[in-house]
Amino acid sequence: MKQVHHSNATTNIHIRSLIHNSSLSNSELSNQLHISQNTVSKWKNRTVFEDKNSSPNTINYSLSEVDLTRIIH
Repeated sequence: MKQVHHSNATTNIHIRSLIHNSSLSNSELSNQLHISQNTVSKWKNRTVFEDKNSSPNTINYSLSEVDLTRIIH
């Protein structure tokens, strides 16, 4: 599956796995990859390297359940 990432993404799955498996320090990796030490630290501590879904788990409607049901029917 092809990975599509946003225009500001500084890493991809390959770079994230390299960070996780690297024995270099966070500062060395951040300098080498031109990313922040916080980003390096984040990916060193994760085990899943794919992007997370950003859609909401629940959608909050501004209408009440009663009003929503009336509109639907």
